[in-house]
Amino acid sequence: MNPHETLTAKSLRALKWNYLGTVARVVLQFGSQIALARLVGPDATGVFAYAFLTVGLCALVVEMGLGAALAVAPASGVIGNASWVRSAVTTQRRSRFAFSR
Repeated sequence: MNPHETLTAKSLRALKWNYLGTVARVVLQFGSQIALARLVGPDATGVFAYAFLTVGLCALVVEMGLGAALAVAPASGVIGNASWVRSAVTTQRRSRFAFSR
């Protein structure tokens, strides 16, 4: 890593790795679900799909706002109370909106 690299260049590199990781995760999940469906049959695949959906939805609710709270954390590594309060309020608003549909 170049110490004289601009913030824009660092951000673009981080964005690239983030999207690359997301694409790799989606491809691996898709492949593993196909393999699982072939191995266990349709009934067990349906049960797994429901469980996977539940875990995925819970993960979305748990992760809402956490990244933003960590991004605004001071350099000392201690996250202030205001960040956690803002994160909790954001999570509550988003979950209320998501489940109101």
